[in-house]
Amino acid sequence: MVIRNAIDKDYRNEITDYVEVTDIRFSSGSVVVNYALRINQISSSEIETANQAVAETLGQNSIEAQNFTADLIENTFSGVALLFVGDSLTLRCEPRGIEGDVIWKVNEKDASTDNLYEIDNTRLRLSVERLITSDSGKYECSVRDGIVRFIRNQIITVMPEPTVTVQDQINSRCSIDIEVKCCAEPRGFPLVWTEKQSGTILDANEFTEDQSTCITVDRTCLQGRNQTLICTLTIEINFTEETSLRFFDDDVLFDCNEPPFGSGRENQIASIGCPGGSTFSRCEDGEWKFVNSTCLLPEIKELQIQSERLERNDVQVFVQRLLNVTDTFSNDVVISTANILSIVDTLNNVVDIINISGTVNLNETTNFLEILDILVGDVTGNTWAILNENMNTSNTSSNLLRSVEVIVPVIGNITSVTTSRIELKKDTFDGVFHDNLNSTVLINVSESMPRFETEITTVNFRTLRIVLSPLSNDNNLTTTINGAVVLVHTNSTDSTNGNINITLTFTINNTTLANPQCVFWNFTLFDETQRGWDSSGCEVQTDGNESVTCFCNHLTSFSILMSPSIPEAFRFILDFITYIGVGISLGSLVLCLIIEAIVWTAVTRNNISYMRHVTIVNIAVSLLIANIWFIIGAAISDIDQKTPVGPCSAATFFIHFFYLALFFWMLISGLLLFYHMVMVFSAMSKRKMMAIAFTVGYGAPLIIAAITVAVTAPQDGYFRRDNVCWLNWFETKALLAFVIPALAIVFINFIILIVVLYKLLRRGVGENQTDDRNAMMVIARCVALLTPFFGLTWGFGIGLLFSPESIGLHVVFAVLNSLQGFFVLVFGTLLDSRMRAALAGRFSFITSSNRTRTTSAGPSSSSGLDLFQRRRRAAYHVSEAVSSSQSNAASESFVNT
Repeated sequence: MVIRNAIDKDYRNEITDYVEVTDIRFSSGSVVVNYALRINQISSSEIETANQAVAETLGQNSIEAQNFTADLIENTFSGVALLFVGDSLTLRCEPRGIEGDVIWKVNEKDASTDNLYEIDNTRLRLSVERLITSDSGKYECSVRDGIVRFIRNQIITVMPEPTVTVQDQINSRCSIDIEVKCCAEPRGFPLVWTEKQSGTILDANEFTEDQSTCITVDRTCLQGRNQTLICTLTIEINFTEETSLRFFDDDVLFDCNEPPFGSGRENQIASIGCPGGSTFSRCEDGEWKFVNSTCLLPEIKELQIQSERLERNDVQVFVQRLLNVTDTFSNDVVISTANILSIVDTLNNVVDIINISGTVNLNETTNFLEILDILVGDVTGNTWAILNENMNTSNTSSNLLRSVEVIVPVIGNITSVTTSRIELKKDTFDGVFHDNLNSTVLINVSESMPRFETEITTVNFRTLRIVLSPLSNDNNLTTTINGAVVLVHTNSTDSTNGNINITLTFTINNTTLANPQCVFWNFTLFDETQRGWDSSGCEVQTDGNESVTCFCNHLTSFSILMSPSIPEAFRFILDFITYIGVGISLGSLVLCLIIEAIVWTAVTRNNISYMRHVTIVNIAVSLLIANIWFIIGAAISDIDQKTPVGPCSAATFFIHFFYLALFFWMLISGLLLFYHMVMVFSAMSKRKMMAIAFTVGYGAPLIIAAITVAVTAPQDGYFRRDNVCWLNWFETKALLAFVIPALAIVFINFIILIVVLYKLLRRGVGENQTDDRNAMMVIARCVALLTPFFGLTWGFGIGLLFSPESIGLHVVFAVLNSLQGFFVLVFGTLLDSRMRAALAGRFSFITSSNRTRTTSAGPSSSSGLDLFQRRRRAAYHVSEAVSSSQSNAASESFVNT
């Protein structure tokens, strides 16, 4: 009682906001007294003064009080909600005015020594990114100010993220009611069904099923033919899933009708929710057949997060746990793109840690290969195909191989590890090495100048062909990996200096394929992120019926590619046609421009003729410069195996710009023809036409080309890094910046051509066969003249999109488009009667002047003009026979003035 009275009296006198003292307890032996104070405002100086007064009062009663300490404890952090795996956590100490050093502890351990926890400069805030369940525990911060210590703590629990699963779409006949089911895991969380349109909460039946809480609701056709319901897991954060209901007439027949996907029609895709994604099936032949799964197992998700913070000492236990999870849930792993993607990322995180900190032991290597063995099983083929086809996940297979290439150099004293699909061997060699890997690959390695006994490691992947994309540096998408994939590594420095020679004999899987290529996997084939098969440094030595022998001068992961596509001989022919055609076009375009310069004054005496020849000249100039840059780009890309970025970027830009300019000037040519056909009695001024033509002809291509560079160059995806400097397709789809405008212009010009032909046919079909024949001749001439100027030959490129293996289309496309400059010369200049007349008059004038040596044109000039007039009358003779319409005359004049 003495102690209680002393504390109460002195604290009341010295502490301004003192309320009362409670809960006085004596420890064993009555040495320590614990008591609790109720104080509205804390002041450490007032408490210290009060403690001294209490000590004096107790001393007067012969009670010695030596040490006073005060702990202010709060058992909660503000703003902490329910936490799930993958969430972030931020805790603020908020020590209520107590100033001093802040100490953070997690499960009684100093948090400042663990890189997992981020403590800000003020030390008042602690953060943890990407939580996992093992992050659960007691979090505490403390601050000491004199005898007063402030403590804030809380038990933090991290739970697996709950999942809400429903059937995404349910079909039924009107005569049959639907029971709609929604489940949530783990069980214990409240669920509710809501009608989306009205927001009405529906009465539902709740029950437990395994580890889930489920609710069902009955729906009928009377409530609407099309309904959307929302299932909501109601906690501090709502988790929702929608399901759509469709009721059909009773006479509608469903091709598939079996759980869990329910009723559906042929080729319909149905989906059911699952953790992290959905499972998709397609109705085929009366059955729901699996298509894909994007489900992500919570266990795998948590392991991926844990791998991002892994320490080297924990690797062996972690890899064993990853194997256990992968093996236990293997049936779910192999069909899910999300699971495989997550495991591959996890493996790469693990090998990066191992690579930094030293060697890997036998147990870690075995478990690592066992995990890979599950991921490359035959049943994973469909899953890998989906991953490879998606641009965002296309590098997953390459990352899988990368994890092996990273771990192989740090394998310790291990001779061999074998799984059902992977065979690893490690041996020594002194310059010559021979090995037979499971009768599928024979390896011979020789080192030109062996300096010491070196180690060589081989890894044979018997099924990796179903994992890796067949994309190679020749961009032939029809190739197939037709053998095993073999990784060969040695610790000899000569392997990086090109002194290693390796011969591999692959057993062929499919003997019906041809055109073998010896290739290695290049992790920077197209750019720093896009990977593929590369044939550099490798060549085919022998090509048999059942095996292919390859010779390479470097070490990495090798295989063979074979295809049913265009043989190499035809590729050479196509290249030959292209370069010869471009060469002919270059000469033709130069000649065309020279002729235009010679006769320009004579053939541009009216606005129609003037604009026609302006378009011809600009088409010729654009095509000429584009072809020159095409040759430059081809030369640049052949300089070295790695395409130089600067020169190739410049070549790609100018090729893109001038080919676009070519197409836009062809568009102007078509639009001018259409304008003069339709606007017969209206004439636009030459100045306005020139302004529009040059703005569209060069302004639009410049804008498109500049935007393409600005968007794709920062991603290193502007141009291809293989055999030619041209716009990238595989990473950024930059090629669309050429294909879309070009095909759109070809389509517009084709429509204009149809209009021209329609006008000629409508006016030109007479009452006798002679008139019909004349009309057909004009139409044929019209098509021949307009095709090179309208770019219609580029339309064959559409056929190549749908039939890339058609040799005939390749040949036609190469011939017609490489010779476009030649066609411009022939149909735009040489077959133009006015051009011939003007050219003849020009040379006749020069010849006459040289012969008479007078300043008068005399008879020669007159004869030249007579020839010009005769040719002009001949040019219009057919037009007049076809039609007397001014519209047709104008169009014919524009086509062939």
